[in-house]
Amino acid sequence: MSLADLPPGTDLCQIPLGPPPTNQDIDFSNTDLKALGIGVTIPTTVLATVFVFARLYTNFRKPQWSDR
Repeated sequence: MSLADLPPGTDLCQIPLGPPPTNQDIDFSNTDLKALGIGVTIPTTVLATVFVFARLYTNFRKPQWSDR
């Protein structure tokens, strides 16, 4: 099947790449890891933002090409 065979407006995230393994069911609406994903993403983003601002603050008076 190619992309040209799909009807317009098809959500490609809802189509499996191939058949599932034997005795496995496809469940795209499973949200078991949603809380874990949020719990990891938010602190990591905050930590990365703090480090970026710390780097910008320390290099504010002497910007170099490597800082761009």
